[in-house]
Amino acid sequence: MGILDAIQGTRIYLDTNIWIYALEGYPPFVQDLTQLFQSIDQGSLSVVTSELSLAEVLVKPFQNQDLAQQTTYKQLISNSQNLTVIPVSRQVLIEAAQLRASINMKLPDVIHQQQHY
Repeated sequence: MGILDAIQGTRIYLDTNIWIYALEGYPPFVQDLTQLFQSIDQGSLSVVTSELSLAEVLVKPFQNQDLAQQTTYKQLISNSQNLTVIPVSRQVLIEAAQLRASINMKLPDVIHQQQHY
């Protein structure tokens, strides 16, 4: 079963790992992610992600002073016809802190959880 078979609906949320795996060509997922991004490019799927995804993916390129990778991520994770990048609102942060206080999850993961469009 491929990734497209597991997707329900035509609008999906992509967190940080998907962006990293797609750009860096993570071997176990190359075929699935290629199909996923082709579906997005063709307009079969629309995507939502958080500005938090951009912040998280840029850490390693900043550490490595890799300007090309910084530029690529900035270009990829920006609003386009089939991609909506949503800001992290104050309300999302408050709800994430409340959830984080009650369960054992990292704050960025909780923020992504709260940002599902």
